[in-house]
Amino acid sequence: LQLHLVHAREGLTLQEAIKRPDGLAVVGVFLLIGHDGGPLSSISSALESVIYPGNQTTVQGFRARPLLPARTDAFYRYDGSLTTPNCDEAVIWTVMAEPISITRAQMKILRQIYSADNTRHLLNFRPVQPLNGRRILYRPASFDKALLCGSGGTQGFSIMTGLLLGPLYYML
Repeated sequence: LQLHLVHAREGLTLQEAIKRPDGLAVVGVFLLIGHDGGPLSSISSALESVIYPGNQTTVQGFRARPLLPARTDAFYRYDGSLTTPNCDEAVIWTVMAEPISITRAQMKILRQIYSADNTRHLLNFRPVQPLNGRRILYRPASFDKALLCGSGGTQGFSIMTGLLLGPLYYML
């Protein structure tokens, strides 16, 4: 299961943003069932009140940061599309490498949510799509300086690795 935090480019409505290849930024966070449901605890009760289509609620003092993993320095990034129809190619995706924990009770609440057509929202995923020439970039949690500063027999390898990894590290 994955949580999506969707952001439209500043100054654009959602309808305007989906017409641009960089109109939306989505942060994806994997959810792992565990004992600690802290990250979702701030919105669990709100989820219960929006199980049916058209229901709305406000979460007072909502902050998105608790929905992110403790370490946000490792992630994948790629240009892609929305996961729901019309699947507009308007998204810069950032997918966190580290998951956050949710409880079985929180997962049960998520499984009770209904779609706009009044069916359970259980199979709301899109099949994996071809890359179509896109690049997926990975930003490691920490950049190992030993790769750039090798000694003796590994110097050639270290320099080459630095040349290959360095641009990726600095692009992100």
